[in-house]
Amino acid sequence: MSILLRSIKFLAAITVLMIGISCLPIFSFTASAAGVQILSGSPGDVISYSGQSGPNSLVTMEVSASISVNTWTSGDNKRYEKSLNGVNIPGGSNSMSISTYPVDTLTVTGGPSWAGGLGYSMTGSVSNNRGSFSMSNVPGGKYNIVVSGISNGSSQSVSMSVKASQKVSADADGKFSVSLDTGGLPAAVYSVKQNGMEVALVYLGVTPPATPTPVPTPVITATPTATSSPTVSPTVVPSDKPTITPTAEPTAIPSPTPSIVLEKKPEQGQSNPISDFISWLVMMISGSDTQDGTTTENTWPTINTIFIILTLFAFGAIIVDIMMKRKK
Repeated sequence: MSILLRSIKFLAAITVLMIGISCLPIFSFTASAAGVQILSGSPGDVISYSGQSGPNSLVTMEVSASISVNTWTSGDNKRYEKSLNGVNIPGGSNSMSISTYPVDTLTVTGGPSWAGGLGYSMTGSVSNNRGSFSMSNVPGGKYNIVVSGISNGSSQSVSMSVKASQKVSADADGKFSVSLDTGGLPAAVYSVKQNGMEVALVYLGVTPPATPTPVPTPVITATPTATSSPTVSPTVVPSDKPTITPTAEPTAIPSPTPSIVLEKKPEQGQSNPISDFISWLVMMISGSDTQDGTTTENTWPTINTIFIILTLFAFGAIIVDIMMKRKK
């Protein structure tokens, strides 16, 4: 039962550790043709970089920074010391260099973080008050490193520069990626270079400079100066007989006016009652009526016929009556 409980606790610890690693801040960037990129983060963040190089080529990635280390008096000397705890050094083909200025001596002590940094103590070379130390192919892991020594003169600080490089392989398409854990690194501005060309500036724990607001450049438009042109006087050439060309007057376009047409009615002869009656009788027999030049069909032929018969009887009676009066 106790073995089972210990196994459960171990699995729980591993789970918490994995969650902590997954929550580690990561900021990534890709090489851009736009120039040097400006990034900001905090110590402990992970820088993930993706770049492009030649197919199947080796690419050298370099990270460097400079910091100021305060000095203090110890006996007759001024000393300096800087501790870097938990610095992550990637395995593989790598190198690291440290330089200090102005100094008389330089000592680098370091070892695995799990061993408390104990293990190595190495002395760097000093030339013209500049101390230098470098090493390569360091086994990958986390290290505690202490840089110390005696400063030169009465300077209140020593400038310390740290540079680390790593070689990575590009794939068949020339693409590659690399990650850098900034844990243990001091707050500073780090320059990231690919094959010696700077591609980014990482403000680690340092406030990046404000992006300047572009000031519009005033456009000065030159005002043309009026240039006096010489007046050309026309030369009058006399001719034997001046020719006068008449100027054609513009053709007036008449405005549309209302058209008034006067129609004359045909002259009428002297009225004849008998001929008028005969015409009316023919019209009635034919079944049509003409008024104002318009012919209208008669739709009642039966009534017309009866009316015609009665009219004939009446007309006949009138004629008989006239003739009878004449005989008397």
